[in-house]
This record gives sequence, structure tokens and C-alpha cells, in this order.
Amino acid sequence: MSKPDEKALTLYEISSELAAFMDTEALVPEEQLAAFQAAFLEKTRQAIAKRGNVIRAVRHLEGQIDLARAEENRLAAWRGSLESGLTRFKDYVIKCIELSGQKKVEADNGSLSIQSNPESVEVTDLEALPVEFKTVTLKMSAEFYEELTRNLDGWPIGALEGCDVTFTPDKAQIKAALKAGKDIPGCDLRWGRNRLVVR
Repeated sequence: MSKPDEKALTLYEISSELAAFMDTEALVPEEQLAAFQAAFLEKTRQAIAKRGNVIRAVRHLEGQIDLARAEENRLAAWRGSLESGLTRFKDYVIKCIELSGQKKVEADNGSLSIQSNPESVEVTDLEALPVEFKTVTLKMSAEFYEELTRNLDGWPIGALEGCDVTFTPDKAQIKAALKAGKDIPGCDLRWGRNRLVVR
């Protein structure tokens, strides 16, 4: 059984006292050496016991974390299953309302209606998309960036070789141009599907 003062000491305090014992061992007089060694052994025993408690606590917490992670995964899978089922059910209801030729149907506790989602831009060929409808992201080291900004006029375009360059379609600009009647290669305007509104 642990002694009362042993429980009161933290691992840090026991470790500090143990280090102090080791630092002063050479200064202990011969006549006090036996008592010093007994006290040192007792302090070592306390340190071993306290370390054991630390190991048990760490392993317990790690086990609890593993259980929590497994529960999170189970709940995420369950939620995913529910969301997929809800999506399929809503698609079925939308088709039923579309077949009825109506936009809204009444129920005894509310109504079901369908609304069109906004049209969206679909990029079919990024390479064919004109450059004015693209944005570019350039990734480089901070060191190279600072050197480049100090000497902008002296750097040929080839100096950017090896940098991470990403082109992204500017869908807002593309959408505005397509709605204005402009023909843009590499993209198209898709009309939004109906969505279900429950009230």
C-alpha cells in the first residue's frame, strides 16, 4: 500500500527529489551513508510506483480515445447511410411531383413543392477554356518569392519553372458571359435540377 506522503507527491516532485539525492551522494559522510542509501532506495521505489501510475493513466486515456474514435466512425457511417437514404427518398418524391404536372401539392400537415436550383457552370475542358476566364495560383518558396519581388524586371518567365502552378476556371465570370449569349469553348451552362421544399 502506498504511504500517505507518497500519494501527495507529484511525479515532478519525486523526480526532483531523486535527482537531488543523486547530486549529493558523493557529499554524504561515511557514517550517514547507510541511512542515505535507504532513503534513496525508498525514493526510487516511490518514483517507480508513480511512473507506473502514469503509464496506467496514459494507457487508459489512449484506450478511451480509441473507443471514442471507433464510436465516431460508427456514427459517421450511420449518418452517411441516413443521408443517402434521405437523398434517394427526396429524389423519388420529386419525380412523383413532376409526374403530377404540378409544382406544389398539399398534405394534411404541410405542403411539398419543387423549386429549380440555380443554373451552374460545367467546365468540360479546362485547356480549351480561354485564358480570360481562368485564374492562376502560383506556389513557390518564400525565399524565391522575396528574391523574385526584388528583381521583377530581371527575371525571365522561365524562372518560374518548377513552381506549383494551378489554373482554376472563374465560374462567376463564365456564367455571366454565357448568360449574356457569349459562346465560350470548354464549358457549358447547366440548368439546375429540381429540389424538394417541405413546409
